[in-house]
Amino acid sequence: MADESMTSKIAQTDSKVQTFRIAMNPKLLEAARSGNKNILDELLRPRAGASVGETALTVREDATTQEDISCILGVTQEGNTVLHIVASRGHLEIAKKICCREISLLGVPNTRLDTPLHCAARAGDDKMVSLIIQFAREGEIEERRVLRVRNRDEANALHEAAKYNHASMAKVLMDEDAKLASMLNEAGMSPLYLAIATGSLDVAKALLKSSSWEKHSRAPYVGPNKKTVLHEAVLLSRGKAKRSHPAFTEDYVVEITRDLLDREPTLANVVDSSGRNPLYYVALGGRHDTVKLLLEHDRSTAYQPDANGSFPIHKAASMGNVRILNQILKQGPDTDELLDEEGKNFLHVAFKKGKFDVVKKIISKRPDLRKLLNDQDNEGNTPLHTAVKNGDQGCVHFLLRDKTVCVDVLNHDGFTPLDLAYGMLGEDLQFRTVKLLTISCMFCLPYITIHKL
Repeated sequence: MADESMTSKIAQTDSKVQTFRIAMNPKLLEAARSGNKNILDELLRPRAGASVGETALTVREDATTQEDISCILGVTQEGNTVLHIVASRGHLEIAKKICCREISLLGVPNTRLDTPLHCAARAGDDKMVSLIIQFAREGEIEERRVLRVRNRDEANALHEAAKYNHASMAKVLMDEDAKLASMLNEAGMSPLYLAIATGSLDVAKALLKSSSWEKHSRAPYVGPNKKTVLHEAVLLSRGKAKRSHPAFTEDYVVEITRDLLDREPTLANVVDSSGRNPLYYVALGGRHDTVKLLLEHDRSTAYQPDANGSFPIHKAASMGNVRILNQILKQGPDTDELLDEEGKNFLHVAFKKGKFDVVKKIISKRPDLRKLLNDQDNEGNTPLHTAVKNGDQGCVHFLLRDKTVCVDVLNHDGFTPLDLAYGMLGEDLQFRTVKLLTISCMFCLPYITIHKL
């Protein structure tokens, strides 16, 4: 390698620096792609007269550019150097020769700001990455600068390994520089968050098993909108990982959730920008055994409302998830008393969303919850008022068949469910429903204020 490395020529940022793009020799491009060592050896001999194009590599003004700059500094239209090309294709021996010849190419970005390390990480070539790290360590370029460089998406090499599920690559990078796990890309995702979000579960497991984590740092666990990796992990069973990971099983969700809680127990209580904790997201459509794990870890998460005053049990009711509802009720016996900001219990919410099948199943297993069928919300409406307002005959019929349901309760506007039913006749509420309500109320007529049409 020449006494004066091109590192100094590339890294200059003062006003005496001009920028040039040297077009790559087509034969060099072909040889780099194919891995033809003989052609490369011939082409990489120093020679003058390289053609000059637009911007890419920088040299000093006082340099005799076309005589001093050899063929090795040529770039493609996308700004890729010969080292970018061989790094992305796994030509290890050729990469060694190039690094020995011009080590400054380790730090050269292409038009997307990818360095050769990004290309090697994206390809999953851990040997190439190790070679680049070794040359950076032994050469004139600061090793940490090569490792931590970000591309146009603010992604480092560990982000690239995570995106493409290259577990062995992730281990190499983590062992070399644990700080990489704390760096966020443009979307606000740490490498671990990105791995889980994209279903790269091999990388997620490798990162969680790594002993190189920074102590007392929450950065490796964060994602956009104040979400953490645990928020994302509990949603794995909704299909993301199944599509991208052939070996995915439902048990993976619980396993990764457990690993995350073991490594960082406080994640269970972290709320995102909507005020929702991980349990809330399981209630959206996760697994009941994940609910069990989260509540065993910290039962208080069932009592954390989101920004709209809704609790996980309300969300489970609105989604019609009976198994999750049963699990929450089992581990949080008084969660049935939780009211959202409208004063509704979880049965109100189920009726509002037309999930009366859920109510039937819950009531059949927990007769003691029948008392909730007469609870009034902030407007004085019972579940029966709600069912009538929704025009849901199924819910109305179900409630009227239950002898514990009071049909003559007045809401804060002074209306019973029958009043509401009469008032909605013009809105296509079936006459049959009105008839059933009237029969049910026949012994309560002195207390009913029939709505004036």
